[in-house]
Amino acid sequence: MYESAAVELAAGRKFAITRNGDMAWVPSVTRLGDRICWLAGCGVPFVVRGVGNGEWELVGDCYLHGRMQEGNVRVFERPVGMVFR
Repeated sequence: MYESAAVELAAGRKFAITRNGDMAWVPSVTRLGDRICWLAGCGVPFVVRGVGNGEWELVGDCYLHGRMQEGNVRVFERPVGMVFR
């Protein structure tokens, strides 16, 4: 029973460990160098990929273990602008 639930949860995803040592389930197309970020107003983090000229491509949502609860997200004093293409 546990195994089938885990397989269903992981469909289209792969396990990753961030530079900070956080564990995450990320989209299967995630590459080394992609970033995990929180977008204002969203309840889940996303994986984004820099494509040059300060633009970013949205790869997909992810699960970041231990960081999904309120209060575990680092918020910058000033918003960081991102341009998606």
